Amino acid sequence: MRRQWLIAFVVLPLVSLGWLTVERSNAAPAHVSRIVYSQGEKIWVLDGDGGNKRFLVRGESPEISPDGHWVAYYRCNACALFLINADGGPARRLAGRGFGPPTWSPDSRHLATTSSVSGPYLVSGPTEDEQLTTIDRVTGKQHRIAVAPQVLGSSFSPDGTQLTFSMSSSDELRSDVYVSAWDGGALRRLTWDDRSSRPLWAPNGSIDFSHREGPLGERSNNDPLWGKHRIWRISRDGTGRRVLTAQLTPAITDDRTGLIAAVWSRDGKTLLAVSPTHGGDLLYLVDRAGSIRSLGDDGYVGGSRSASVISLSTDGRFVLVVLLVNGPISSTGRLEVLPVDDGTPHVIAGNVSGASWSR
Repeated sequence: MRRQWLIAFVVLPLVSLGWLTVERSNAAPAHVSRIVYSQGEKIWVLDGDGGNKRFLVRGESPEISPDGHWVAYYRCNACALFLINADGGPARRLAGRGFGPPTWSPDSRHLATTSSVSGPYLVSGPTEDEQLTTIDRVTGKQHRIAVAPQVLGSSFSPDGTQLTFSMSSSDELRSDVYVSAWDGGALRRLTWDDRSSRPLWAPNGSIDFSHREGPLGERSNNDPLWGKHRIWRISRDGTGRRVLTAQLTPAITDDRTGLIAAVWSRDGKTLLAVSPTHGGDLLYLVDRAGSIRSLGDDGYVGGSRSASVISLSTDGRFVLVVLLVNGPISSTGRLEVLPVDDGTPHVIAGNVSGASWSR
């Protein structure tokens, strides 16, 4: 499967002291704030306040459901996608080999994931395509959404009934944004410019995506980070398209791809965006008016020039990241909760290869 930038996101409520507490919901089961992470081939779970750490299961790349009750992960010896209750118990296989990290629906019922398939080809040549699939957590039923040379990210609508994603007709630098029902059917194309990718559904129902500007040039054929991207916004019906981040500073565009929308705070006031580089993700905050604020030293956080974003808190005050302290070639890093403003980071664990927070 081709390498993809897959940014898993979840959002947590915070109390005034900066840690997390359980959010009560009218839905059953009640929401539980939890963090899961993998070290080597072991997955650990702890409460949202950082306590009660316990071993969950052997595996890697855990993704916890928004309600905090289910963990999707990869079983190392099977190379397949499995599901387990966050309190422990027997695991159940969801999908076979070749599936990528999943995205959860807001109601924790469905997951979206990609896999490699061999045709039918949308372009000529003996290449593998990627298939976007949704899976029902309860029944295990799979729905094929789309097949393309590359599927670039996916995001469920706030009500969980629709899915937005981008797919390319040839390569990552030539893609557009689409919307479908969560269980498949006709696709609705929202952009027609071969320059739009990585959509993210916002809490207000709009869709944010990265739009590449300017000529590509010869370098773009070999470097997926080449080009300047701004974050644009569009309605789910394809109307009201406008630029959100109109003013990009040179620090964001010099030798970087610009900005990609990663996760909105649940209150809809703050967007966490990343500027991918060959050394990792640099972090920025964008408000609803499109103003951009860097975290740390011009996007470098926690004393590291390499980071992998996990999540943003409900009120936009805290960020969960894996800091690749040994540089971009490292496969593990230090999992930390970082305050957006001044404050002391909280280190959760070291040698972490993957993590997830329940919203």
